[in-house]
Amino acid sequence: MRGTFSIVCVLLTTAVSCQPTEEGNGSTVADDGLSVKADGPSVMADAALADQRLADHGLEGDQAAPDAVLAGDQALVDAGPVSDQALVDAGPVSDQALVDAGPVSDQALVDVSAAPVPNDLTLTDGPPIREQVRVQGDLSGHLCGDVELTGASVVPAGASLVLCAGTVVTVTGGAVAGLAIAGELVLEGAAEAKVRFEGRAGWRGLRVGGLLRGQHFEIYDASTGIEGAREGRIDLAFGHIERCQTGFRLENGGDFDHVDIIGGSSLVITGGSLNMTDSLVDFQQPRVGPDCVVWNGGGAVLDHVQFTNCHCPIHINRADLDITVSDSVFDGAAVPVMIAHSRAIFRNSHFDGAQSDFLDIGGSIDCDLADNYFGGLAPNIGTGDPSQFQGAMNFLLAPVAGVGPR
Repeated sequence: MRGTFSIVCVLLTTAVSCQPTEEGNGSTVADDGLSVKADGPSVMADAALADQRLADHGLEGDQAAPDAVLAGDQALVDAGPVSDQALVDAGPVSDQALVDAGPVSDQALVDVSAAPVPNDLTLTDGPPIREQVRVQGDLSGHLCGDVELTGASVVPAGASLVLCAGTVVTVTGGAVAGLAIAGELVLEGAAEAKVRFEGRAGWRGLRVGGLLRGQHFEIYDASTGIEGAREGRIDLAFGHIERCQTGFRLENGGDFDHVDIIGGSSLVITGGSLNMTDSLVDFQQPRVGPDCVVWNGGGAVLDHVQFTNCHCPIHINRADLDITVSDSVFDGAAVPVMIAHSRAIFRNSHFDGAQSDFLDIGGSIDCDLADNYFGGLAPNIGTGDPSQFQGAMNFLLAPVAGVGPR
């Protein structure tokens, strides 16, 4: 109860204007009731003295505290609010008073809840700063960000150039500007950050005499998107080629997995094997326009591919290697397959031709047509020698599930 009494006394002293007292231990209360200077014995001594005074008046223990509280409440009511002027008159607490008060205890700091502090901003809070460079000539190393190709450029033999995810290469050097690859070009694209090539219509494209490999890429507006030389090797996945005069011309084939080629003139194979999986070739000109792919050599392995919206999806003038087709779709065509001087196997695929399904354009054909779907009917084959087409009468009566790109 002594602790409670001491607190009440402080409240009364603070709220009510008091006169200095000569009694007690030398403590002084200013006239304004706001400034207190303690330069005598300890507070505990003051409390003991207060207890003695209460005892002298016959008030002690539990009875003293309630009476004191009631008296204090009445004093606060009588005093009324402290005026603004009183606060001004009081003035700031002096530096000496702060020193006299001593440091705040660790426990006091724990008891007081700190106001939340906003997180600091960092460079990672916004989009990364993109590198912007202008290049031409011999290139190697790593390029990231926005790259302007101002003229004919080459990755030299024995060198490697890596384009990191999200890189955009803009070709501004005109028809002669492009990227020749004698060494190695690596496209390190990602699904959400593709490597992109673009430029003025007719820029030279990528010419591959070394190795082109990578994934998640886009090529736009080139005269030839990818031109593979006889020594070139191509291994690409998850790509998109569009608005090029020709999507690709390959002298040594190439591997294309989940690559879409939209529009342009005929894709041309003159050597090597075109290996395509889960891909789309769409020229967006149903039954007219150019043929989708033309073979003047080489061969192919086509699995789960769709060739659509062109005059003839598969046009084989000559194939030096076997052509094997499975689980694919040939539609939107006048003639799905025109064939000569080749050996080919078609399995489990769909054919939709407006005129005929297969057309012999030169003889010397060894073609196996068993187990394909021709609208539930026998295939319509335009040839003077039906013996060149084995298994034609082993056609499927119902469509095949799961054909075309997955």
